[in-house]
Amino acid sequence: MSLSAPASSWPNPAASNFSVPPAISVPSVTLLDVEHGVALVGVARTGSGTQSQQPSTLWLSNDLNHWRDVTPPAARQLLEGDLYAMFDQASFLNPTTGWVSTWNVGDLGVTIYGTADGGKSWSVITHGGHGDHAGDADWIQLLSPTVAFDENIAATAPHMSLSVTMDAGASWRTAYAGPPQDGSTPPPSPFELPMLFTSRLHGFAASAIPPAEGQVDEGFFQTTDGGVSWAPATPPSARSTRCPPGDRDPADGSTVECLFALPSFSDATHAVLATEVVDGATATVGFDITADGGSSWRLTTTLDVPIPLVPADSYPKSYALVATPSSRSWWIVSPNDGGVTTRVSSDAGQHWSVADSSEALGAPFAVGALDATHALLETDITTSNGTTSAVYVTSDGGHSWKTLFGN
Repeated sequence: MSLSAPASSWPNPAASNFSVPPAISVPSVTLLDVEHGVALVGVARTGSGTQSQQPSTLWLSNDLNHWRDVTPPAARQLLEGDLYAMFDQASFLNPTTGWVSTWNVGDLGVTIYGTADGGKSWSVITHGGHGDHAGDADWIQLLSPTVAFDENIAATAPHMSLSVTMDAGASWRTAYAGPPQDGSTPPPSPFELPMLFTSRLHGFAASAIPPAEGQVDEGFFQTTDGGVSWAPATPPSARSTRCPPGDRDPADGSTVECLFALPSFSDATHAVLATEVVDGATATVGFDITADGGSSWRLTTTLDVPIPLVPADSYPKSYALVATPSSRSWWIVSPNDGGVTTRVSSDAGQHWSVADSSEALGAPFAVGALDATHALLETDITTSNGTTSAVYVTSDGGHSWKTLFGN
């Protein structure tokens, strides 16, 4: 398929299977969100750099087998400089109600679209909390059809702002903008970390696995006042002589990293939290559970996962990716010399299936799962024209992966 083909003629991504050539025609497929039984990916036809040469498309699925093109019509409009916006991030409450953001590659502006009918129709959400030049990242989270949080990240300054709306975007207020800039050494804080709110007042911030782009701090934090103030916490699986990080190995220059995923809640009180301690060629993945909304955590299991040893100043770095779609279904996907190794538990870590696959090309970047058998894996692939993203799908617990979208 040529680059000039209209978006409406692109094939159903679930029916595609292709090998990635080092060519300009490779689409960049980005995993936007897998949560609440909804999966969304954005597909962009890109040229050199990050310029989108055709309209990006947004695809939605509830089973990872059947997909619908739910692209907001306004997102197909040509922008200044003959460029198109690219889909950036999404948050859905259920298969019908959700928001998705686009990123203007020309002026860095963010536009948020909302739907209440599963993508059949969209409206533009009034965007508060920052100006048109949004910066490097914009993370949104819906708590209800009217309550949402928006976290804007500008890594170059650096700068961040956490805003909240109670009226579906009609008005916004800033809840948090990072530690005070008074010249003193600030205490540990969730500055530029991904955040998750379980209510208007209660939320978490975590370094993410792998670390979020442009982040400054590492750690795990909680808030009980809607993000105005934050307190650091250390779940049991990360409590060791290796954490907090900072000890450098003089032999290879590597630094121990202590990482935290955002918790996955099955109801208001029960959740599972994945942590990871990366030390050389080993990633120690731990899982903690809570029964009191995150006030306290109990360690259930840890696994030592081998990962390729990458020098400290190299890119991309190696991590064991983690997904916890339910209180009992847990995933670990790690790179190996010829592809990826997938570990899946369907009984809260008591037993694990292990599968090696050479079908996923590139460096694993993100994983999202619906259950113990269905998952999406995003990888970064370096071609002769730069780096692009590919998304692979599995329906057998990672024993096999196939490309979600291709030529």
